[in-house]
Amino acid sequence: MSRLVFSGLFDRLPDLKIITHHMGAMIPYFEGRVGYGWDQLGTRTSDEDYFQLLESMPRRPIDYFREFYAGTALFGANAGMRCGLDFFGVDRVLYASDMPFEPTPGLYTRETI
Repeated sequence: MSRLVFSGLFDRLPDLKIITHHMGAMIPYFEGRVGYGWDQLGTRTSDEDYFQLLESMPRRPIDYFREFYAGTALFGANAGMRCGLDFFGVDRVLYASDMPFEPTPGLYTRETI
């Protein structure tokens, strides 16, 4: 997700829709670190000139992360589901399961529903 965000893909292709796995993984949970942390990209020890990268982005990095769509393959994890829904919004969340990788047939589907 980070590579896509920092590559400028969402600015070049504003109508592109990308679905992330597992409700965006850790991005919603680390919203504060991703948001304020990447706002400071390059201000610490770095040999790379990340200031130009940030200046080339019309919006904050966190705003681009919110443009992803998220699948619900969380094996029924309620806290993760709530966190992802809060981050992406219900209009960017799609039902998903990890079939056939279930320990018991139908378990993840039932838990996700």
